[in-house]
Amino acid sequence: MRQKFLEVLIVFNVEDGQLLHGNLNFYEIKNKFKNRVNLQLLFCGSNVSKYLDNSHLDFYGDVSVIEDDSLPWNNPYILAQNISSLGEKNFDVVILPHSITNCGAAAFLAAQFSMECFTAINDFYFDDETLVLEREVFGGFTERILCKLNCIITWLCSHSEPCNNLNGAKYNLIKKSPVECEDLCSVISVEKAQSFSRLSEANVLIAVGRGIGSLENIELAQELALLFDNSSIAASRPVCDNRWLPYKYQVGVTGKTVSPALYFSLGISGSSQHLSGMKNSRCIVSVNKDRYAAISSIADYIVEDDIFVFIPAFIHKVKEKKKILRSR
Repeated sequence: MRQKFLEVLIVFNVEDGQLLHGNLNFYEIKNKFKNRVNLQLLFCGSNVSKYLDNSHLDFYGDVSVIEDDSLPWNNPYILAQNISSLGEKNFDVVILPHSITNCGAAAFLAAQFSMECFTAINDFYFDDETLVLEREVFGGFTERILCKLNCIITWLCSHSEPCNNLNGAKYNLIKKSPVECEDLCSVISVEKAQSFSRLSEANVLIAVGRGIGSLENIELAQELALLFDNSSIAASRPVCDNRWLPYKYQVGVTGKTVSPALYFSLGISGSSQHLSGMKNSRCIVSVNKDRYAAISSIADYIVEDDIFVFIPAFIHKVKEKKKILRSR
């Protein structure tokens, strides 16, 4: 009996010609489905053409592009509506790299197409007509989920580029018009933002955790960040979940992976998810009242002190030193 080939859609997020989040190796996906798969790729975002012109994807099949430099692609609803424009083809599995935006988009799509939705998947494989999903849960345990296809997953995949082909692309490019969505939000006020570098480009990151205490105390981290050139603030997930900072500042498995020259951690205990996103920083300074916080295991320097005592004193000393240097 001839086995049915599965239809699988892989979604990639592109911002200003650069691929965001983790990315998928096409051969790895095929192996996971035992080569019984027809893959289709979808690239959504701004300046997608620039990325494809430079990437030389080693892929044989349909590659759809939805490109618009004016749409807010970090809006899950807008992303979901554009992905759903491919709905004329019934997919057995839709795979998105795991991120806050993609989790929201996956939920919208699952409701629209009556599909199951599973997020933060660490690994998966296909076995006897069943898709087996694995994800880490509390206490380091692994949860195994069995589903009969017709599902959407967000995958905690690697941060490597998709397979490249230096001999040139062989895929079939399909350009689709972006979907115009109803504006679901309104502008309440416009404020000038602090002049921070992008998270991935900053040489110095001042990262705040739950220990910062409240939204009002974020100003302390901002003041410290402005002392350094090419710097930015960053955050652990609880800070973003509490809406003290936008998710674009989140570092960790569900946020950005960074490797600055200096990572200044303020009140961050150091969950495994957060450490995964910043452990490759060249120098890590941890300021925490708890010397046994998990982040201490990878920190180069540990300051065992209250951040509201140490940081104001540190800022004062740095400003004083800069003033002396300018007077020479």
